[in-house]
Amino acid sequence: VLELGCGSGTSSILFGLLGARVIGIDLDPIVISAARKRKAFYEGNFGDLDVEFYSANSFKFDYSTLAPVDGIYSLFAFNLMQPSEKMLDLVIPILSIGGHIIISDGNMRNLYNRFFRKRPVLTPDNMRSALQSRCCDVLLLEYGCAIPPAIVKLRWLFKAASVMEQLLIRLNFEQWAGVSYTIIAKKVRSL
Repeated sequence: VLELGCGSGTSSILFGLLGARVIGIDLDPIVISAARKRKAFYEGNFGDLDVEFYSANSFKFDYSTLAPVDGIYSLFAFNLMQPSEKMLDLVIPILSIGGHIIISDGNMRNLYNRFFRKRPVLTPDNMRSALQSRCCDVLLLEYGCAIPPAIVKLRWLFKAASVMEQLLIRLNFEQWAGVSYTIIAKKVRSL
């Protein structure tokens, strides 16, 4: 598993504890130092982990040394790697056929982000198209919703919160209210 933007290594270490061989990459040498210390702690309690951490610029890293990988994972870091489509061009080729890419990130289509944090990043639909054009089938695109406080206060009007949530889904409110999204894709053929 390749984790892009691994930070202090929480997910990478978890994947390692579950038996995966993991490469974690992050630009910040301080968080990579913390990740290595955390790895040593877990190894002291659970035995050796096949986890390596690199402090590197994700655009300059030699991914060919890792090929093939069965999974690529990024948690709230992919939008920081700009241009994101170039990053996909670097990592999708090393993903094995049948391998998965999972990205959870901020939803730039969200109303707040559209007005207050405008950045040139891929929206969830852009990410879907970018993955599909790189030989991946998108298996899931799901939004992480943050229901505005005013709506939460009105929950008593509904018999159950799920009724309100289903209504918001039917109105396609998720794409505008969802502060984050997760996309899971599977590589189905070579580039």
